[in-house]
Amino acid sequence: MSLNTYNLRFGAVLGIALLLALAAPAVKAQTIDEVVQQVLDRHPDIESARAAVEAAIAREVMARSARLPRADSSVKYRFAGPVPQLDVNPGIPGIAPFTVDVGSEHNASLLLSASYRIYDFGARDALVAAARQGVNSGKLAVLEAQLALATRVRAVALANLMAREAEAIALASLDAAGERERRMELRFAQGVSSELELVRSRVRVAELEALRVSAGESRRQTRDELAILLTGAAGGDSPEPAGRLADYAAGELTPPLDLEQHPAIQRIHLAQRAYQLKARADELLARPKLDVGASAGAEYPHFVEREWSETYAVGAQITWPFYTGGERLGRVAESTAEARRLDADAARALERLRQQQTAIEARFRNAQAAEDTSRKKLEQAEAYLRAAKAAEEAGTGTDMDVRDAEIAVDAARLEVQRALFDRALARAEWLALAGKLWEGGQ
Repeated sequence: MSLNTYNLRFGAVLGIALLLALAAPAVKAQTIDEVVQQVLDRHPDIESARAAVEAAIAREVMARSARLPRADSSVKYRFAGPVPQLDVNPGIPGIAPFTVDVGSEHNASLLLSASYRIYDFGARDALVAAARQGVNSGKLAVLEAQLALATRVRAVALANLMAREAEAIALASLDAAGERERRMELRFAQGVSSELELVRSRVRVAELEALRVSAGESRRQTRDELAILLTGAAGGDSPEPAGRLADYAAGELTPPLDLEQHPAIQRIHLAQRAYQLKARADELLARPKLDVGASAGAEYPHFVEREWSETYAVGAQITWPFYTGGERLGRVAESTAEARRLDADAARALERLRQQQTAIEARFRNAQAAEDTSRKKLEQAEAYLRAAKAAEEAGTGTDMDVRDAEIAVDAARLEVQRALFDRALARAEWLALAGKLWEGGQ
């Protein structure tokens, strides 16, 4: 490829890139926390968890209603025959025996009634408390969903920053490599450079171009993933995460952990307590219960009189379901077994959280060590590159030495960014492990 041909190609590509950049809509950069907040505000996972809380609140309202009086009303009509008749013989001279209808074919009534359970040994209180545990458990499930989603968003956003850093490294090196390729073409055309040196310069450009393309594709992919999280569809406008990996990697693993207070553990314990209360309520329901009630209304006919007449009644009732064929014992046994299962689930979940803690701490320490090592390698590679360029200018070094030094610098820069990515991701996962959505708060 001639120098003029290369210049034309390079100029055309650069011009197209500038036009696309000018035509593309400006995308507002946002911090990762801002992106996380937007996702939490609209994601269906959170809406689903919140709807489950609303259902649990409704169940608590239903349980509390057992503490209130019950009122009922009814209007009845019944047509029935034949009407019973009563033969009457007065036994009085001059008065013949006669027959009267007892009642009427038309029967109707209006009735208002109320009842209230006076005492049930605390069974209603236990059911209300169990329902309340379900509400609290649901709220913690919302927080769990938020933590998982926030960690996912942070991981995608950090991957986007990593791709951006890799793309920037490739572009910066590609500029110098392109200049070197043009110089090698000129020198080869003048007969002062070998074809091998020209091929090496072109291979270097191709390698950097491949790195740029790969990083650019990763950047587009992660932006699509953010768009899906934000809007539910790929290809939409999603914000570019602001800052650099170093901004999110800075600092230690905070806040301190108390894994037994993690939302997942607390949620399981609340569900366990709910089953224990339910078992207690079923035991108490087997004891006698005292109810009082009253009713008032009107009926037709009233005894044998074919007319409307008011009616009323008050009374008390004691019920004692002392035998249910094993149904009550079965419910108690089921709830007790579920409580034991949840206790084991809590222990297993705590074990998993401790394993996650160990893994995150190890990855964070490894990332710190890798960053320190990579920065030292970068310093050495940059010093070697300066020396190689100076030797090449002095005629004591070769282009291959410079190329090798540039490759070492690029590799060290990428290693630094990978270490920063690992540290930042470990900090994001640690935040979720601590049960927190944000640094320094809930």
